[in-house]
Amino acid sequence: MGKAAMFLSIPAYKRRFKSAIGYVPYPGTLNVKLSPVSTKQVPRLTKAYHTTIKSFVLNGRGYGSVRCYAAQVNGKSGAFIIRPQKSRYPNSIIEIVARKRLKGNSIKVGSAVRLQLIL
Repeated sequence: MGKAAMFLSIPAYKRRFKSAIGYVPYPGTLNVKLSPVSTKQVPRLTKAYHTTIKSFVLNGRGYGSVRCYAAQVNGKSGAFIIRPQKSRYPNSIIEIVARKRLKGNSIKVGSAVRLQLIL
């Protein structure tokens, strides 16, 4: 189980995601390596419309806030770009959540994806 899957399986995060984006996401993320041109645009995300899952403490451990940006993946709505407060990824890697697993038949490791923010 990856780190994202672990965090997305925590009941407190599940409840917060459901409240913030309307559903509990599949327990895992699609990590996308951005092109150099797209990476330069990442700081602009802070100005885009988003919903925030607030940080919380559970059993003495702090869990960071998460910004969620509505997005389309390959022309399909219903996904969210997430930017965890405590992420260790560089700006060139973004994480995406959705109701169902995004990796599979049409999206494989190394395949190109088209992302678009829904404003």
